[in-house]
Amino acid sequence: MKITLTILLHLLALNQLLAQSFLNADFESGNTGFTSDYQFAGGNSTEGQFTVRSDPQNWNGAFVNFGDHTTGSGKMLVVNGATTGNPAIWRQTITLDSNTTYRFRAWTGTAVSGGPANLILKINGSQIGPSFVLPVSAGSWVLWEQPCSSSAAGSYIFEIVNANTSRFPNDFYVDDVGIVQSPLSISSSTIDGSLALTWPADPAWGLFTSTTLDIGSWSPVSSFPSTTLGISSLVLPISGPRAFYRLQRTP
Repeated sequence: MKITLTILLHLLALNQLLAQSFLNADFESGNTGFTSDYQFAGGNSTEGQFTVRSDPQNWNGAFVNFGDHTTGSGKMLVVNGATTGNPAIWRQTITLDSNTTYRFRAWTGTAVSGGPANLILKINGSQIGPSFVLPVSAGSWVLWEQPCSSSAAGSYIFEIVNANTSRFPNDFYVDDVGIVQSPLSISSSTIDGSLALTWPADPAWGLFTSTTLDIGSWSPVSSFPSTTLGISSLVLPISGPRAFYRLQRTP
């Protein structure tokens, strides 16, 4: 009896393609690849200063010390929020394609519990979308994402501004700044009776499978993909007449 394998490569509306456009996005190279209106300081003495390091508490004793988002032991952008004006803490210019929808993203953390930072994304001087309020409590990383789009192809200036100008506290950390482009696509092929899937690597998204399209029937694929040059790939055995796969955000 001939068995026909049915595969659905299901794309959720928010699936994204990692674009990796920013220089020194994880800050491991230190104070380079970006500019800032803040003052770079080896030791924190006043508001409106920043540093790049792995030990924020050694820069300001009031700051909570927890590992960077990238590896847990690397560097991050450490900020003592300004109290006047709207200076950009981080600025970088990148080239975007024409008429393309993107999603700006950055991992952020609160440095001192209390009044959290209120971050704004600006592109070419204009605010994009609503502000992002960090958690009141310090000690954890949260993902900030903001949709944006390009018109003509060319250079675009991205800036991060803190709208909270209270003297204490409005301090925060930033790590792993990136931009993703939709749509994300999954490619499939068959190899010696097995199913080969490839998709752009992004740790925020996981591969899930189901034999039906019923709500609640999806479960994560237990096999770990291999990743080379930003592309994840996985070869799975064909074990039934029907399989559905999709990428969705992981917890």
